[in-house]
Amino acid sequence: MTILLWLAFICSFTGHYFITLWMPTVLTDDGFSDAQANSAMGLFQFGGAIGSFLIAFLLDKLGIRVVALTFLVTAPIVAALGLHTSYGVLLPHMLIAGLGVLGGQIGLNALAGTIYPTYMRAMGAGWGLGIGRIGSLAGPILGGYLLAMGIPRPTCWFSPRSRSFAAPSRFTRCISPSVPGMSAAARCRSPRVANSPIEQRRNRL
Repeated sequence: MTILLWLAFICSFTGHYFITLWMPTVLTDDGFSDAQANSAMGLFQFGGAIGSFLIAFLLDKLGIRVVALTFLVTAPIVAALGLHTSYGVLLPHMLIAGLGVLGGQIGLNALAGTIYPTYMRAMGAGWGLGIGRIGSLAGPILGGYLLAMGIPRPTCWFSPRSRSFAAPSRFTRCISPSVPGMSAAARCRSPRVANSPIEQRRNRL
């Protein structure tokens, strides 16, 4: 479970930083001005803010399958960012992409806090976020190599993003409760939680 979580974080951060650091350059090379590129990236971040609240709400109501669905739906949306479009089409597209990319990342962060027993929850989530930063280094490097190789932009945009979203989506599907309506926290309860050092001290009091 921990290895899957780490892979999910690495892949998610790879796609996140691939877009964040290379999209402004791609937009300016596509003929947009610096101001237009900055405005588009501002909407991308604003979409992430909206997505954070939306995914958190849906995660609480519908369960962890929302995170998997978010990553699956976002992959083709982000791939379409590599297509040449007008500025009027680009802006709402960037807003929706930010909602899925950054909102899905926030959902994954919240999910990390539900799969571990209480006494090791902070350490498990912290290690996942720390290991995931490997992706924040790999994303810009991968983007630079792909663009330098002259790969067509739609292909370049879709290839790393589809793979980066595959791991988080599969991870959340693997730990999704088999019984409808069961929460992630309920699924993760185990005898180990009940026998944790904290629980033992509480039982002695």
